[in-house]
Amino acid sequence: MNCLGDRLRIIRLENGLTQEKLGELCDTSGAVIRSIEKSRRMPSYEMLALLCNTLKTSPEYLMQDDLTFSLSNDDKKEIIAIIDRFSPSQLYMLKDILLTSKKHIADNNVLK
Repeated sequence: MNCLGDRLRIIRLENGLTQEKLGELCDTSGAVIRSIEKSRRMPSYEMLALLCNTLKTSPEYLMQDDLTFSLSNDDKKEIIAIIDRFSPSQLYMLKDILLTSKKHIADNNVLK
């Protein structure tokens, strides 16, 4: 028990909520909550914020163990190999995506 899904389940139960009720409070379905709890999907930034606000917790609490992961050297090499195959226009778009994501994370105190 060290992942976002496990922590979400624990805090949901501590708040006396079913998956369906939490889904309703977060404008989604119980099936989405179930998928997050079973680590089949990661919540979007917006969903993470809704979950945290509804459950009165922080993203840091829900994601604390997920934040400590590090990429292996093989993963880093694979990422570099993928980027090396990008065209100049794809690299420009990737740069925009990364900068936008970084700004969104910083502006919303996500993953800090």
